[in-house]
Amino acid sequence: MFKSEGTFLCEIVDVKFTKPRFDNQSGPKDFDVNVQVRDLEDPTQIDWWRGEYSSNYCRGNLSHMMQRELTMQTLRKCGIKSEDLTTAEQQLVGQTVPAVTRASKPNDSGKVFYNISYIGSSGGAALPEEIDIGDVMSRVNSIQGDNKHGSQSKPIAATGGTNPFEDSDEPESDSLPF
Repeated sequence: MFKSEGTFLCEIVDVKFTKPRFDNQSGPKDFDVNVQVRDLEDPTQIDWWRGEYSSNYCRGNLSHMMQRELTMQTLRKCGIKSEDLTTAEQQLVGQTVPAVTRASKPNDSGKVFYNISYIGSSGGAALPEEIDIGDVMSRVNSIQGDNKHGSQSKPIAATGGTNPFEDSDEPESDSLPF
């Protein structure tokens, strides 16, 4: 069980197939793909992600996809190379993946659980690729140096590291222009 919300770098430690967790909309041949992940920094944080393998359609922004498509997309982001689920355990165990946890609503006794929402890079939960400060400054100066929109701001590096927008001649206002 995870102890907080966040994105954790984890190792996949097991893969299991089970009857659907939510039977209310499942067909007789539907099943869940379960991937157990363990936090690399705190091995006591371990839990299961469950992906539905069915012809049911997803909801919300993903309503154009079937659950099996979403589950396979997630498994591919975790390192599975083929649609052959009989080799899923061999392909996935040992892979390092980000896992995103979200807090549940408190139960009747007030307890909150931290459930795995995404693994791999699903849901925009991928671990960001870090860049060093030199690269950041180069990018900032390049973007600000483009001056495509007629901006009079100076690159941060040219201002000694200060914010070029602090010395704005614009009066401060709480009103919005729309």
